Amino acid sequence: MSKRDLLIRNELGFFEVKEKPDAIELEEYYSRKYYQSSQGNYRSGYSDEELNYFEAKNEQRFLLAETFAKKKNNSFLDVGCGEGFLLEHYRKKGWNVLGLDYSSFGCEKMCPESLPYLRVGDIYKNLNEILQSGEKFDVISLTNVLEHVVDPAYMLSVIQKIAHDGSVLVITVPNDFSFYQEFLLEEKLIPDEFWIALPDHLSYFDKDSLSALCFSTGWEKADMVADFPIDLFLANQHSNYVIDRSKGKEAHKVRVKLENLFHSISPEKTNSFYRSMAELGFGRQITGFFTAKAIAK
Repeated sequence: MSKRDLLIRNELGFFEVKEKPDAIELEEYYSRKYYQSSQGNYRSGYSDEELNYFEAKNEQRFLLAETFAKKKNNSFLDVGCGEGFLLEHYRKKGWNVLGLDYSSFGCEKMCPESLPYLRVGDIYKNLNEILQSGEKFDVISLTNVLEHVVDPAYMLSVIQKIAHDGSVLVITVPNDFSFYQEFLLEEKLIPDEFWIALPDHLSYFDKDSLSALCFSTGWEKADMVADFPIDLFLANQHSNYVIDRSKGKEAHKVRVKLENLFHSISPEKTNSFYRSMAELGFGRQITGFFTAKAIAK
């Protein structure tokens, strides 16, 4: 059985696992195991270059979010805020911020200053409490969250109810089942679908399926950008980090150096560059900016 056999294609175009965990299993996994066991991209520490890289990407996305948001109270909600870097970026800009996550472990480790603005626990419960309070947010972020949830459409529908008519939803997901990944498979440059990451990732999006999902839940695409196409290294046998895992660190170092260089030249031009990359379907991740097309009552 191949990894792909564990997935089915949703009617909106994205792939999802056939057998999904229940809510209790997910809460247990993310509150007790995910950060503490260094799953995903989280580590015990980062170099100064990496911290600058995080800051550069956050600033680029902040600039685009501000372009589309019709602000009412400079309010920012980070759903699944992880280590708190984006939450802190908005807070330092003078925004009123709130972060939601199953665990405080990531923020405690990396951004303890963000802890007063963090609500820990079941994310759906916290979203429903916000909904009941009537609070609305100018910018709502889901950074590497949507691929982890059991029902992405339901989450986006709930989030739409805490948006106003000028809100912007910013979603970052891995760019999976892209034409380039299929090319790598066809050319036998990689042995399998390395991007299928179970049990962490339950859904797999590309630029078209992410837009289709958002549109179906009341969100209209305003913009989309990619990030550094690190998997270009996979086309070269001497830098293929899927075949030789030891090459992954060097590929990451190159990504960090070049991203920081691009940003130092111009964050706006970097966004323009990555907008073109997204249109081509390249980039290891994609970030979509969506506006509420019809506020649910």
